[in-house]
Amino acid sequence: MKIKFHTISSAQTSKLAEIFAENVKNKTVILLRGNLGSGKTTFAQGFARGLGIKEIVNSPTFNIVKVYNYGKSFLYHIDAYRLENNKKDIGLSEYINSPGLVLIEWPEFVSRHIPKNNILIEIINEGDDKRTINVEANGESEKAIVVGVNKKWATNY
Repeated sequence: MKIKFHTISSAQTSKLAEIFAENVKNKTVILLRGNLGSGKTTFAQGFARGLGIKEIVNSPTFNIVKVYNYGKSFLYHIDAYRLENNKKDIGLSEYINSPGLVLIEWPEFVSRHIPKNNILIEIINEGDDKRTINVEANGESEKAIVVGVNKKWATNY
């Protein structure tokens, strides 16, 4: 299942991410794909805010993984950019198979670890603050999440 969203500001991109956070369930894997500066970190920040995370969320490029506690669960924010050409097992499957939520920037660099059930979000910078956000839901519960997001987005934006 594929759906396309359009946003006209970073605040609106962040709001879309908050709506995603309101609809996800534990063990959801969300993949964020896009060029540098496309808005992946903006999306991650809105997603974390939607979960109620109060900490500052920034790209974990040098840490690779940042863990945020929310409620009784965890958000694992992974930036795989520095893992290109890395053939070693660095334990990503432990995060992916955990009961928390997993958000992966640059998933193409760890594709062999990605489960088939996921939500792929591709963010395309259209200039200024405009973004096209292509969403592909792979799995039945993932489709239900995206349908919920689409309904709420269509009603409010």
